Amino acid sequence: MYLEELLRHEARLTHTGEDLCDGCRSPEPNFRCRECFGDRLVCGACMVADHKTHPFHRPERWTGTHFERTNLKHLGLKLQLGHREGDLCVNPDKGSASFVVIHTNGIHEVAINFCGCATAKLHTIQLLRARLFPATTSAPKTAATFELLKNFHISTFESKASSWHFYSALRRQSDNTGLTDVKLRYEAFRCMVREYSYIELLKRAGRGHSPDPVSATAPGECAVQCPACPHPGINLPPGWRDADPERRWLYTLILAMDANFRLKRRKASSINFDPGLGTGLAYFVEDEPFRTHIADYVDQREMSSCSGFAAVADANTRSAKGLSSTGVGALVCARHGLMRPTSACDLQKGEKYANMDYIFWSALHGSRPHRIVISYDIACQWSVNLWSRVMHIPRLLRLSPQEIDLIEKVPNFHLLGHASKCHIIQSLHYLKGGGMTDGEAIERGWAGTNPLANSTKEMGPGARHDALDDHWGDMNWKKIVGMGASLLRKMKLAIPGRTKHETEFQILTASLTTASVVKWTAMIVAWEADHEQDNPYEPQMRLMTQVDVRLAFARQEAVLLDSGVSYLHEKSPNVVISTGVDLELQQRRLRFDVASTGASATSLQLTKLLERRNVLRRKIDAWMESHVVYLPCVTQLRLDAAREQTVLEEAEDIKLWLPSQIPPTSRGDGTAVHLEWQLRLAQARDSLDDLRHNLHLRSFLAYDKYKNVRGIRPNTRSNGLITRANEKVKAAADTYSIARLALTSLGLGPDGATWENIVLPLRPVDIRPITEGLDGESEGQRSISWIWKVEGVAQGMHGDGEDDPNLQDTLRVEWAKARARALRYGEEVDLLTEEMRRTLQWLLARSDFWTTRSLPAMWSDKVTSVQSQNGLIAYAHRQAAIYLGLGAQFAKMWKSVPRDIQAGLRDIQAALISEEDVIAPAPAVVDAAPAPTDPDND
Repeated sequence: MYLEELLRHEARLTHTGEDLCDGCRSPEPNFRCRECFGDRLVCGACMVADHKTHPFHRPERWTGTHFERTNLKHLGLKLQLGHREGDLCVNPDKGSASFVVIHTNGIHEVAINFCGCATAKLHTIQLLRARLFPATTSAPKTAATFELLKNFHISTFESKASSWHFYSALRRQSDNTGLTDVKLRYEAFRCMVREYSYIELLKRAGRGHSPDPVSATAPGECAVQCPACPHPGINLPPGWRDADPERRWLYTLILAMDANFRLKRRKASSINFDPGLGTGLAYFVEDEPFRTHIADYVDQREMSSCSGFAAVADANTRSAKGLSSTGVGALVCARHGLMRPTSACDLQKGEKYANMDYIFWSALHGSRPHRIVISYDIACQWSVNLWSRVMHIPRLLRLSPQEIDLIEKVPNFHLLGHASKCHIIQSLHYLKGGGMTDGEAIERGWAGTNPLANSTKEMGPGARHDALDDHWGDMNWKKIVGMGASLLRKMKLAIPGRTKHETEFQILTASLTTASVVKWTAMIVAWEADHEQDNPYEPQMRLMTQVDVRLAFARQEAVLLDSGVSYLHEKSPNVVISTGVDLELQQRRLRFDVASTGASATSLQLTKLLERRNVLRRKIDAWMESHVVYLPCVTQLRLDAAREQTVLEEAEDIKLWLPSQIPPTSRGDGTAVHLEWQLRLAQARDSLDDLRHNLHLRSFLAYDKYKNVRGIRPNTRSNGLITRANEKVKAAADTYSIARLALTSLGLGPDGATWENIVLPLRPVDIRPITEGLDGESEGQRSISWIWKVEGVAQGMHGDGEDDPNLQDTLRVEWAKARARALRYGEEVDLLTEEMRRTLQWLLARSDFWTTRSLPAMWSDKVTSVQSQNGLIAYAHRQAAIYLGLGAQFAKMWKSVPRDIQAGLRDIQAALISEEDVIAPAPAVVDAAPAPTDPDND
């Protein structure tokens, strides 16, 4: 039916069934317009008359057998500019015979007449007033409709399509057969798009309403700023600088900095031939001062990192051949992801201090709070000599340590790749006032600009700056429009999170002695003031970890790379094998979660599991590409395994074919085997450490339940904690067993190193607390499991409870981390409340800004035309209404937030009162009856 109806439209149909023109009733009408509504068939004269106000429609002419495209120019339509619709000019000035207008439906040749009267405006002005954007300022022969430019603007923001692909689509709309000669105006289109974007940038920043010329625009003035971040003098309360020291963290500016090596630019054109129209006015730093600064650091080495992947850090430098810029460095606000003004720059060769320092201080230029937190994936290294390097920054951008309180941290996702010494010191989890900030906002922002890489890498320097500034501005605006929903969503997660973690912390604190709590609190305060003090979040006894092994790999690799050794793939063997071991762990976690969900899973649970499976499968597929480079036999092994499969494997069941899973004869030169051997040995040690830690925790929870917990609700909660501890015990034991199985397959390590006396078989009877013997053993005959006898572990581990130093060490770590979680969630609620207030205040300030700009007294000397003045007034009022509307919308969305916060506080109090009702005070002397040590038999 649908096919038949579509084909019906190819026929020559009249509206009445009579072969008469629908307009003048003349016989044999042969023209129709598919862009007009209906199936009217008219004569040529009526077609022209009907389209005086629709000059860019595409009519069709009946040939006797079929319809073919024609255009209104051939039918005699002429556009008269400079007069009202329908008025004729007594002295028309004929435009170019090949005048082209680019519209949303294609590329049109039009006949155009300019006004030649004595009062006529310039041709460019006449075109602009007809909503046609001229390609040149003198004798224009090409123009684009405002509608087209706006359509391209929005389309490229959402699709990231290049101007070439968009223009190619327009050409195909004009003719998709190749039989018609469509005028090529791509270069003109590209210039018009760029000029239009620049003018829109100035317009939205209020530059048209300023008495000063455009040349007086300040750096970053055209950037779209974050309404939720603190802006002194705009959205901070009076006296915020003198606020209570315990609450002053509310007025912290939290930033995130990173480099993106996807946004490269080839050596095409130069800044002299292609300067940026708006470089320095929005997000990129000013070009001239930046280039002057960078010229002094041409030979500066790029930064490395303490990350486990540091060995391949020079990959960015190796890929710099033929490139003018290897990427982009930038800053965003870490809590909301908006690009900061004058905070982006080009990277000439890798990630250098000179580049990243410049954009950091540039982003802080101007009014700002005193306390600044910066999240950077290599903050541990970048911050070392930061204050000595600031003297090399241009004087206008310099700050002194007295002007700001600067705190450097590493974002959460990147932290695990760093050396172990960074895991606590550089973590945002233990930062006062950090809330639940993860520091990864800039990575999410890169995901929005990475699709632009294919088009921007071919641009000149100025065009690339303008394009990226344009897209960043749109991304910022979309975040502002969506800020009502995003802050509300975060609050709905933060309130129950605070309730849960504050309750758990208070309950845990109540089960401890006052002396321990006071001692540990003082330890935390001392460590926060001086990180050289004992770290309360780390156990005192530590074993060799996988991170340590990876760091050793990275250092060895760095030496090889410096000596000229190259690898077959951009990822080195140690990164490939390390990633494979990580993927194996993710598979086990997903397999456990799938089994735990069971057959009664909800639609939401199934959706989340499916999303995790999809993500894991993509990770495995991407990893396999580098894996087969170093172990080519894997390709055949996968093919053989695929032939035997009858159903599609789930992501958690895909065999990774690590060296330990490959026959010894197919393992290559042994490099991959030795790498996995060392990782597996460290994995066994890590998992054994986790096993002991969680056995300690399980013993304490069982003891606390036996001693203090009474009542159904507290028992249910306590049982839940013990169940989670049991799950962690089992997970650690499984990981250990898998590591040992891999070592068994791999055999001897490098230089014949053995492992059998270090990684012993782990049987179920070995998994028990240090105070628990085997079944049937008396206290005098009680044996200790070998897991507690590993060298360096058994020291000071006799006894239980408060007399056990190792248990106290474990309890201190767990209590300190529980305290940090409770504090961070509480801070998150307070921060979100403050951010909501700041957002509403900022929107009101922007509305006032535009209301003030609507007063002609500010710019009447600059704009003399009454019509132009009315346009400026109307635009200012429209902008003011937009900001007021957003504020009203957000206030309505957040109306219930104060009530929800109070309800969360009441939930905490109710939970604590319930615990007090059922927990009796701890006796001074522990009862003689032994406490149960096996929660499964409790």
